Amino acid sequence: MILMGRRSKDPWSKEACYIWELMATALNHMVLQGIIKEEQVDTFNVPQYAPSPFEVKLEVLKEESFIINSLCMRAVAEPLLVSHFGEAIIEEIAIN
Repeated sequence: MILMGRRSKDPWSKEACYIWELMATALNHMVLQGIIKEEQVDTFNVPQYAPSPFEVKLEVLKEESFIINSLCMRAVAEPLLVSHFGEAIIEEIAIN
């Protein structure tokens, strides 16, 4: 199972939001440059709740149908962006 997460037990922590704030800045800059359309940015939506490892472990223990062998973090933003905006903007996002 792959999901976004946060290290903090605090559900109000902005820890899991930083990547999206940086991404929003880069995408808005690309709108100003005419690389992508503002409508694309306005319709880009990633509904998410980023659980802490503690929350994940607790839910798995309560569910009792499987065990956790390991917990790790991976980059997941690129496939979401490619799916919505196309492959061509990935390098441009890194520059912006």
